[in-house]
Amino acid sequence: MTDRPSGITKRGSLIIAGSGIASVCHITLETVSCMETTDKIFYLVTDPITEAYIQEKNNNTFNLCKYYDKTKQRYQSYVEMAEVMLREVRTGCKVLGIFYGHPGFFATPAHRALTLARAEGYAAKMLAGISSFDYMLSDLEFEPALYGCTIHEATDLLARDRRLDPSAHNIILQIAAAGVTTLEDEPENSKLQLLVTHLERDFGLDHKVILYSGAVFPLSSTAMVVYTIENLRNAQVAEGISSSSSLYIPPRDIPPINPSMSDQLQLHDYALPLLGTPPVWEGSRFINPVTYGPVERRFVAELDQHVVPGSHRTLHASPAMRRFTIELALNRTTQCEYHKDPVAVVESVPNLTDRERSALKLAHAGAISLVMSRTSHEEPTEEQLAAVFESEGDNVLGEPMYSAAF
Repeated sequence: MTDRPSGITKRGSLIIAGSGIASVCHITLETVSCMETTDKIFYLVTDPITEAYIQEKNNNTFNLCKYYDKTKQRYQSYVEMAEVMLREVRTGCKVLGIFYGHPGFFATPAHRALTLARAEGYAAKMLAGISSFDYMLSDLEFEPALYGCTIHEATDLLARDRRLDPSAHNIILQIAAAGVTTLEDEPENSKLQLLVTHLERDFGLDHKVILYSGAVFPLSSTAMVVYTIENLRNAQVAEGISSSSSLYIPPRDIPPINPSMSDQLQLHDYALPLLGTPPVWEGSRFINPVTYGPVERRFVAELDQHVVPGSHRTLHASPAMRRFTIELALNRTTQCEYHKDPVAVVESVPNLTDRERSALKLAHAGAISLVMSRTSHEEPTEEQLAAVFESEGDNVLGEPMYSAAF
């Protein structure tokens, strides 16, 4: 479903999705389903393979890239991109906007269009996608949950004089475009030395960083090169920094575990490894090494004697239930019909068991999960389904819930 303010019934709608970074392969199944069923697609992507795929999925497409111009302010282009999508929404069309990467990550026109569409009473929603951060995470293999992680855009970092945290992972995006506001602005990297000075202040000259650029085209290679911060002042290094380059700055000063707090948290010897071993450089990666220590060797020795616990739930859904729930997950038309009248939709689905039909009519995630995945072949009773519904009342499938704390 798309987020629709209460009481609004305007026909047009806007969905914003992402194409990811690598050509085509980062596009989600949810986005593909929308591409095939929407009235019109507006797209802003960076490679012709993804463009070809979008045009293959829908014969009514529009390339937003034509609003860029070397002498035009980027913000003007963004306003124009948002407006052409909104004009189509206002005619009553179902519009899909596709932006490279994650649609909410460095996507000013996407945010603008969503906010305005919703304010005007149209259904509007953003779908999840794969961002440049996700791609970096998979290539560099660091764990952001250990030590914390901050993400900055280079211009914002410098303009607001933000301090970087030497105890955390730090990521700086769009390092070549610091201060650039048009496509024909000062050359890329013209403000790079301002960024280097900023890094020197927080980390020093000798701290190692990774210059990263994720592969876009099939068979092309990801670049991840280790430099010291001082190396970034080298003219040849600067020449290799492009619009797709990001900077990963690993933690310099990892704080030790506080013994008193560890005791209060009851972090026993088996839990402490989850907080990570001190990271080390392995080639172009700064990762936490893993070993077969005494604890790990004991766990491995006991592996073959593992007994599946009685609480383990396995999938027992009928073929009809599997097909329908997958369709429900991917097809937005089916979702809309189901949210509007789950009983009518479920009655039209053949070959469901009685319990599956009951759970689906409740439109309750807990009940549906219980009837599909359970600890035995026996289906839950009607009373058990009702009990789940009563105990998890806020788990009903439906429109997003909005609330305010004040």
